[in-house]
Amino acid sequence: MLKAYKKIHRFSKVLSYFCTQNWTFHSENVQRVCKKMSEKDNEIFFSDLKLLNWNNYFKYCFIGIRTFLLNDSWENLPEAITKWRRLYWIHQTVKVILGVLLLRLLWTIGLILFNLCF
Repeated sequence: MLKAYKKIHRFSKVLSYFCTQNWTFHSENVQRVCKKMSEKDNEIFFSDLKLLNWNNYFKYCFIGIRTFLLNDSWENLPEAITKWRRLYWIHQTVKVILGVLLLRLLWTIGLILFNLCF
């Protein structure tokens, strides 16, 4: 485990510079080329991100991640969705229970402090 931790620690030190800096990218050249493109070119090379359907984009992005990065087959997708839903509702239930317990604790502490003051 120590060997794995050292690798992760070195990698996080390398990435920390890129994660903690502000980066500004200028795209004047790309914008200029996009303005000069004809309608036919726009159909072939989509370039206007304002018109991009982000829901579809991320849907296909996750499909690609699942297929090509995780090497996960589509046969177990219904099982994965069922598991995700179950874990989601377990997570929501735990949050509600912890919230109620926290409120109960705060209420009890408040009552104790109120009784001490009066």
